Amino acid sequence: MKKSFSSIVLVMLFLQVILAIIPSIGVVSAADNVTATDNVTATSNLTINDFTCNVLKGTVPFDSRLTANVTGKVTKWKWEFYNPQIDHWSYSSGKGKSVTTSHRFGRAKAYGVFNVTLIVVGPNGSDSLKKIDYVVGNKNTTGLPTANFSASSTSGYAPLNVTFTDKSKDATTALWYFGLTNTSKEKNPTYTFNYPGTYRVVLEVSNGRGWDATAQEITVLGEQKVLPEAGFDADNSNGLDVQFADTSQNASEWSWDFGDGTNSTEQNPMHLYSAAGNYTVNLTANNENGTSLSNKTIYVEEMSDSSDGSSGSSSSDSNSHSSSSSGSGSSGGVGGSPEPQSNVEAKELSQTSITYGNSVNFDFPQNATPVINMSFDSKKTVGKTTTVVEMLINQSTLVSESPSDEVYKFVNIWVGNSGFATPDNIENAKVYFKVEKSWVQDKNIDKSSITFNGYSDSKWSSLQTTLVGEDDKYLYFTAETSELSSPFAITGKTAPSSTLNETNSETQSESNSSLENNASNATNVEQTQNPSTSENESKKSPGFESAIGIVSLFAVILYKRK
Repeated sequence: MKKSFSSIVLVMLFLQVILAIIPSIGVVSAADNVTATDNVTATSNLTINDFTCNVLKGTVPFDSRLTANVTGKVTKWKWEFYNPQIDHWSYSSGKGKSVTTSHRFGRAKAYGVFNVTLIVVGPNGSDSLKKIDYVVGNKNTTGLPTANFSASSTSGYAPLNVTFTDKSKDATTALWYFGLTNTSKEKNPTYTFNYPGTYRVVLEVSNGRGWDATAQEITVLGEQKVLPEAGFDADNSNGLDVQFADTSQNASEWSWDFGDGTNSTEQNPMHLYSAAGNYTVNLTANNENGTSLSNKTIYVEEMSDSSDGSSGSSSSDSNSHSSSSSGSGSSGGVGGSPEPQSNVEAKELSQTSITYGNSVNFDFPQNATPVINMSFDSKKTVGKTTTVVEMLINQSTLVSESPSDEVYKFVNIWVGNSGFATPDNIENAKVYFKVEKSWVQDKNIDKSSITFNGYSDSKWSSLQTTLVGEDDKYLYFTAETSELSSPFAITGKTAPSSTLNETNSETQSESNSSLENNASNATNVEQTQNPSTSENESKKSPGFESAIGIVSLFAVILYKRK
């Protein structure tokens, strides 16, 4: 009896040791036992090249036979037939390499158009092919519509714009499918195919008697390599100081030869000639696909003391040579400035194409002036246009007086040829600009009073200005204006002392709040760490239990020996 009791105790202690050890070594989950091959999708060597149907149109019900052309080993296949008119599905499936089936269209009182989808599965993958409105079945035989359309292009490089013209007869409704997902109910839609591939375009039509559909394939190729086409304009209105503006197409690098032995790689360089005369200027435009050359002969002359800033005469001959040609519209020209360059502290140029009905954006990323961006909607097409923004040293020579408020900066904006950016040609114009916070602080300016002002009809007018953001150094604003190409001024009003006190109070409050938040965050971090520590301690307990079990086991063995 004593030995039997000892044996029972021994077994119980052994089980205790096992139970204590298991948690310490961990248990492998079922998910960990998944093999790598189960998670890898094999590269499919199975492709449906096409499938055909021997009867595509008829009076329901009618029988058709469908046959597929498949590359690769097929183990099973499935045909799906869907009729959207009554939302009805039917199927046909089988096994083996012969992917063919017979189907009776309209046997479940379905009629109209039928989508057909084939799915094949093999040891090396799967594939599917769907054709929308592939089969048409009608109950009537007379008065039916006839679907027909033409495409402006059936192949080309992406992005490919294609205009489709509906030429159907006796139809009251029309629905277009561009591929599998995109549709249109327009009579003659234009669609852009952005990616390479073969797209099945379907036109589905109907009337009170029935349906019809027809399809055409559009082949879209990969992007065509675009070569540069060099071109430039020259503004010699400031005497020997000539502003060049690049009008090249598709260029990423520029190399200028000014005809006097000097060169530049800037896109829109300013060049000062040492003497008057004729100079042949060469521009080489490059991109990753090729090179293009353009040259002009320009005449520059020194400005007389009585000059009002207008240009001297300029005769030019232009030649552009490129390994490819492309059409171009009329140019909006260079943003010519009547401001004397002696009053210009800095300037920046931006160039883009202006087309009717589109939003136009001029970006100024070099931050040479307070103006960062300018946009408007164009009422005319003028082609590639250059805009110049000038930051002035003093008040513009084109205005008779300064604004009444404190002036931050005087700026001029010139869009293309003089007089273009008027309400007759543009609308919804906005100027995005910045103001240094140091100026606001030094001049005690109320930031809510900062305004973009335009000069027109011999007077300054405040424009609708909105503060849109700020960072450590600048305040950022947008201003709405009805016209551009004129002098502007950025102004602000001196803030009352009460405003400053409120600002300081807000700043102190924000600072105190920030300190409280930091203290709260520190407490939260400390509280978050404590449970983690307890968890680590609990993970160590199975090892302790194992040690106790082993000691107990040895104690029993010693007891039995006695």
